[in-house]
Amino acid sequence: GLPDINGTQIDFKANTFRTTYPDMVALIPDLKEITDPRLSEIRYLGFKGNFTGLLRNFVANGTIETNLGNITSDLNMKLPVKDKVTYSGKISTNKFDLGTFLDVDDLGTVAFNGKIKGSGLSAQTLDADMDGVFSHLQYNGYYYENTMVQGHIDKKLFRGAVHVNDPNVIITLDGDIDFNGEKPEFNFFADIQRSNLKKMGFAKEDVNVIGKFDMNFNGDDIDNFLGTVSLYDVAVTKNNQTFVFDTLTLSSQLIDRQKILQLRNTEASAFLIGDFTIRELPEAVKKFLNKYYPAYISPPKKAIQDQNFLFQLDVKNIDQYLPLVNPALGGFNNTTIVGSL
Repeated sequence: GLPDINGTQIDFKANTFRTTYPDMVALIPDLKEITDPRLSEIRYLGFKGNFTGLLRNFVANGTIETNLGNITSDLNMKLPVKDKVTYSGKISTNKFDLGTFLDVDDLGTVAFNGKIKGSGLSAQTLDADMDGVFSHLQYNGYYYENTMVQGHIDKKLFRGAVHVNDPNVIITLDGDIDFNGEKPEFNFFADIQRSNLKKMGFAKEDVNVIGKFDMNFNGDDIDNFLGTVSLYDVAVTKNNQTFVFDTLTLSSQLIDRQKILQLRNTEASAFLIGDFTIRELPEAVKKFLNKYYPAYISPPKKAIQDQNFLFQLDVKNIDQYLPLVNPALGGFNNTTIVGSL
């Protein structure tokens, strides 16, 4: 009879080996069950190099050409029938469309060179160590250059260090970013030496930020943010004006269904308690100030919703920072404001 294809030793050098996704599924039916990542997006696959081993346990040393981009590998892969895929070795890509492959809209093409070792391919099974460099990584429409990554990925958790040396951002990040739970958790320290927020697509105006950031919070939206963010030696440059903060700490808690927000700085402290949305706080403050300073503060352009809170604001030399909010503001040095909305 015919030999068992899964137990057949394969050793060949390919110059123009080419196959398609339907052909691969016919050979390995289990591939059809993998929907994350989207293997079906790889419409064709070409291989140049050496393939040694069994069909489900092999070493691929060569270049894989696909419609999503090319991958050069020296990789041992094991494809057990009823267990996770495992792999170890070296891999490099050149403009591989990782966003399409992983079905992540904001992620585009990547060029990576490094080592990987782990198991699983989907966001539900991934468990791998990574050590390498992204010479380019497209995210949110911006191409980041020279991103070094060393860490461990466990499903949707990354633990490790990242260093970006890009013309518009220089940043070192060390810690955890975890998307495994109901709400993402962030526990990391970041040292930002350069960041042009407009060119990276995070601001409409020219804003540059440098400083050190200690982030310990959870939440996927500014209005369910819970935790503490501490900033040190921060400088914000906006419209050719630079504003310096030696320390700034923002904390958010939820106690007995009431949100407590505290902001502390050497020049100001603020305390809020009640029901409010952080997103609408600037307009709520504008509404309050308009009541007492109508000649300086215009009323909000839209109605304020879901704002019912008490607050206290104590400021010292605050006027120097007000142009960040409104260039027309002034005269608030050494002021205490207590009120409710």
